[in-house]
Amino acid sequence: MDSLISLQKCSKSLKICSGVLLAKQLVVKNKHVYFHDDSFWSESGKRFSGLTKIIEKRMGFESGNPYQRNAAVVKRRKCQLAQLHRSCTTYGAKHGSIVHREISSICKSIVKMKSINKKKKRDLCTLRLFHFLNQQQWIPILTEFPVNRPHLNIATAVDLYVIDLKSGELNFLEIKTGHENEFYNPLDSDPLIPFYYYNSSLIKTNMVDCPRHKHDLQVLCSIFLSGVIPDNAYIVRLCSKRKGITCRRISYWETDATIFDRIQKIL
Repeated sequence: MDSLISLQKCSKSLKICSGVLLAKQLVVKNKHVYFHDDSFWSESGKRFSGLTKIIEKRMGFESGNPYQRNAAVVKRRKCQLAQLHRSCTTYGAKHGSIVHREISSICKSIVKMKSINKKKKRDLCTLRLFHFLNQQQWIPILTEFPVNRPHLNIATAVDLYVIDLKSGELNFLEIKTGHENEFYNPLDSDPLIPFYYYNSSLIKTNMVDCPRHKHDLQVLCSIFLSGVIPDNAYIVRLCSKRKGITCRRISYWETDATIFDRIQKIL
């Protein structure tokens, strides 16, 4: 809990820097989209499709055999992890929903300088995240931030944007709580992910069908939809069984100048 109070104190000293300027660009470019009633909407009342469903459609999940997909997941299971005790009281989608809701609520209090209830019981993964943010001196500025390219009928919400107090940079954070019982990284047996877009042409990528690359793709699509490339992008995994956090930087665009052109064709 001390981490939450420390972050709030640090946010008071946040000055104009490159990251803050990028964040202002984000707000301006995405002011036309908002989230309401479990859906994304435009100011004119147009309803947008969610990014997750679009990615699943492009990857062929909708037409695949569910039993084959379940069998593929079983192959990725780690028996030794399945036997470990979870440190949190919930699991699966319910656990993820609780953690994201708590993160969003606390971040809004930090941004608006509102008091934080120290006595309120919170999920251990939530507390781990804020302890990590405090250690890194990353100050939350935008949470569950809706993004959309005006010419596309697709929108999503970015989990967290933070400012690095040391460098002044804007960091994009995608928070994940699942996939603890399986191999997260690519396996030799994983098939390449094909993508189909509007004219049924096939785009080949070097990504394979594994949790890590699916998360990478989600981050790339979210950044493209936002219209602003952050200084850094990270996938932060909150691990209930391991009782810890892993943070991995995503930087495809630094070595592949065409990555967002291909993302646009996918969407």
